[in-house]
Amino acid sequence: MGRFLKDHVPWWVKFSFKIATGALGLGPLLHKAGVYSHGTKSVERDFNVFSKHFDAVRSLLPEKDFAVLEIGPGYSAASAVFATYYGATHTYFVDQGMYIRKESEREAKQFLKQKFDRAPESVEYTCLDGGTASLKELSDNSVDYIFSNSVLEHVRKDEMLPLLKECRRILTTGGVCSHWIDFKDHLGASLHSLRFSEKFWEGNLVGNAGFYTNRSRLSQLQELFEEAGFSCKIIKTAEFPKMKLRRSQFSTEFRDMSDKDMATAGCHVILTCK
Repeated sequence: MGRFLKDHVPWWVKFSFKIATGALGLGPLLHKAGVYSHGTKSVERDFNVFSKHFDAVRSLLPEKDFAVLEIGPGYSAASAVFATYYGATHTYFVDQGMYIRKESEREAKQFLKQKFDRAPESVEYTCLDGGTASLKELSDNSVDYIFSNSVLEHVRKDEMLPLLKECRRILTTGGVCSHWIDFKDHLGASLHSLRFSEKFWEGNLVGNAGFYTNRSRLSQLQELFEEAGFSCKIIKTAEFPKMKLRRSQFSTEFRDMSDKDMATAGCHVILTCK
């Protein structure tokens, strides 16, 4: 059902449907029914995502005995298993709720045994389900590596800088972050979200509808990274195909954005402490 909605239903139909169901408080039931989802249930994809990020920063991390934080783990604790395999002593997961399936750890161990003929016997991880506020439970300079995959764009605009500052606080001096950020909306994998005013988009009606994305563009996020105390290196970008939307269709605050910001559909950034 979720895949059908994503691929075949016009953006404005999805928008109306999600606004209505969100206003009626039906979001949790739709998640349970599989209409919405919190990430993948494929352990192979989990490994590929973990590897994409880990390989990009591996040379900057200790060979062993390091701590990892994943922002927005979705259904799976697989990252904790993979991190332990590569030398981590502890993994933290942080999210607005906790959706991790109990069997995901076992599945990840089985995957490693099939792929590498070995897997860690024990895995240490902690789930923090209070979003940015729950990061206050972690001590200063206590995490060596922070990563997320298609998650930061779901952080509310007024919560982004506080989240980044908390990440900077808990990150060790030589620590590193790896984030893949998706700039497409969740209405039509386009920029339809830019049609709406700031007041409407940042209000509870959209926030509770299950398709909220932070509309900050890449240049704006780079400024926030800098303000939070990070140096940012962009290692990969993805671009939209030729856009069918015209600037005149955007809300006024987005009509003057740069061509680069308009074209950027996603990017992989590496953050290090300044």
